[in-house]
Amino acid sequence: MALHIPTMNWSSQDIGEALCLYKQKIELYLENENIVDAAGKVRKIMRGIGDKGLKRLDASGLTDDWKKIPTELWTFFENTLKVNVNFRIHRLRLMKYRKQTNESLDALVIRARTLALKCDFSEEEMSERILELIIASTPHEEFRRDLIGKERSNAIAQILKEGHKFEAMMADRDQLQQMEKGLENIHFTRKEIKCQNCGRNHKPWKCPAYNDECRLCGKRGHWAKCCRKAHPPTKRSPFEKHSIKGSYIRRKDHTIKVKSHTTNVTRLLTL
Repeated sequence: MALHIPTMNWSSQDIGEALCLYKQKIELYLENENIVDAAGKVRKIMRGIGDKGLKRLDASGLTDDWKKIPTELWTFFENTLKVNVNFRIHRLRLMKYRKQTNESLDALVIRARTLALKCDFSEEEMSERILELIIASTPHEEFRRDLIGKERSNAIAQILKEGHKFEAMMADRDQLQQMEKGLENIHFTRKEIKCQNCGRNHKPWKCPAYNDECRLCGKRGHWAKCCRKAHPPTKRSPFEKHSIKGSYIRRKDHTIKVKSHTTNVTRLLTL
């Protein structure tokens, strides 16, 4: 199944960082799609860079031959879009990074590493700073304790591998909690309704009369006090329906003439 081509985020407040993220994503895409020829890479980069990028490229003055070389495209955009900011400013920004709501561990590391590349860190120091961000951001207490106890120079790839296990455990736990909550809601609803076979309140499929034989009709699955054949529903008479006590006379026009004993009022009721 083909992946969607990554696109450049021109609405980002930090356009230089957005370009770095786009470059990382498009290179992963090209590798995954096994696109190795220069012409194929250029086509994908052009599609992902969007209308704004194409307009900038058209006004760049690059020759058509230069536009066919992926490295020249990246050099042009990097020189055009990147703003030179002191590395300490980037470090201060990196210190404030935290895992966002519903953000995966992989996404956090990619976001942090993109900014860390501008911070003038050594490779070991960069790994340490990213590790500290994960410790400060992870909601998994056991994972946090494990990371705090690690020695220096731990590979980020190994940390990600361990983090994936905790993310999977949390996802499974949340799913089980949702299932249990749903079952509790079902049981709660059922408790409000009496069973028509035994007359009691019980959990689904736990009726005590399931294997019992009715003493009135001889069928299994209900008790005599709930037997429908032995206790058929009775129809109310028109006077019971209207709560009238008195004498009545049935008429040929399918009406009943009722005279109340209490109010001495005569009424006609339709059958």
